[in-house]
Amino acid sequence: GRMCVGVARSDNPIGPYDDAGPLVCQPAGSIDPSVVRNTDDWPFLVWKEDRNTEGVTTVIWIQPLARDGLALTGVPRKILTATGRGWESGVIEGPQIIRRKHYLYLFYSGNLCCGPNCEYAMGVARAKGLYGPWRRWKRNPILDSGDDWLCPGHGSLVQSPNGRWWMLYASYNAVGTISPGRSLLLDPIRWTRDAWPVVNGGKGPSAGH
Repeated sequence: GRMCVGVARSDNPIGPYDDAGPLVCQPAGSIDPSVVRNTDDWPFLVWKEDRNTEGVTTVIWIQPLARDGLALTGVPRKILTATGRGWESGVIEGPQIIRRKHYLYLFYSGNLCCGPNCEYAMGVARAKGLYGPWRRWKRNPILDSGDDWLCPGHGSLVQSPNGRWWMLYASYNAVGTISPGRSLLLDPIRWTRDAWPVVNGGKGPSAGH
């Protein structure tokens, strides 16, 4: 019954995959994995410890993986802990780290993700190294509810062949009655002069209804 981060292996992206078992199973649950590589191309696992299910502020962890990605090595380190105040409200999750020019950027979601009382939004922190220190942007959240879409979050970053960054994320359509399920939205990321990411000028999802 415990939530774990597992790994499976295949020679083909569409499978079939062989289950290689769990990588990390913390007592409070381990979820939301992503992988980042350092400047030596060594893979690291990034994930959330699901402590909010126990009423405790959540933590983002990082730990080196074996070169083949099938086991953890080294020791885990906390790189970001949720704040109990403000928009995060004790919960951070869905971490993904990207590298752009002189910084690493940790994108994450905060607050209650789902349902009619959701308060989900996305923030970012940056650092010079994977272990930090990670500094949150003072203008967080970078993606929040707008007029037509509510509770955007759990974003995934992708870079197009022309070098432009995009964010895929989930959100509830709020036109009329709030939708029972979330939709997948895509927005471009723009960068400020001091190298912080911005989505739609901070006005929420750019999609109309």
